[in-house]
Amino acid sequence: MAKSDDRKAKAFVRDTLATTCRVTLREIEPEPDKKTADFEMIDGADRVLVAELKTIEHRPSPNDWWSYEADPKWASRLLEKIDDAYKQVSAYPHPWAVILHNADPRIDISHFDEAFRGERVLGAIEGRRIVRTNPASYGRTIERRYEIDLYIWVDELDRPCRLGVYGSTPAGHEIAEKYFRAGVPEGNFPPRWPRRTGSAMPAEPEES
Repeated sequence: MAKSDDRKAKAFVRDTLATTCRVTLREIEPEPDKKTADFEMIDGADRVLVAELKTIEHRPSPNDWWSYEADPKWASRLLEKIDDAYKQVSAYPHPWAVILHNADPRIDISHFDEAFRGERVLGAIEGRRIVRTNPASYGRTIERRYEIDLYIWVDELDRPCRLGVYGSTPAGHEIAEKYFRAGVPEGNFPPRWPRRTGSAMPAEPEES
């Protein structure tokens, strides 16, 4: 991403969270020869967490400018962003957050949820869930992404589901409850994600 676009993304995310959740993000000054995160979230004089910002860019090919279908590698793109962010925030003590700034109109917060969980519930027939699994979610990033305490989704587009906050650790869920619940629309503040380990695909869903 160009530096000018990076500055715009940082300003957009900082202003959005300040307006909706009254959260203060302060940029961390880069240090030579050291990995640094983008932001620290502060409460008065206290650091609440460190956060890395990753933008999901829209990069259409010349042949798909007309298409609003998500590209087939969208889950891998999202998970690689999270893996890259982990490398930045892991230089600091917990808690860690990853802020995903979405600028791709072909994906939304539901794609993020599917990439993280590894499945999407499509519906139900006679009380049995119809679930689509996503193999990309069970690769090498599975352990690292559960070490990140908090995920914040900020959509560039003005959608009903523009902002979402997910905690994947007890510390992250506590921060989400304290600082973000009031500003996040109902339905975008799910219970803490259950931790999955290993690379095995999930078992067949049981009848409900």
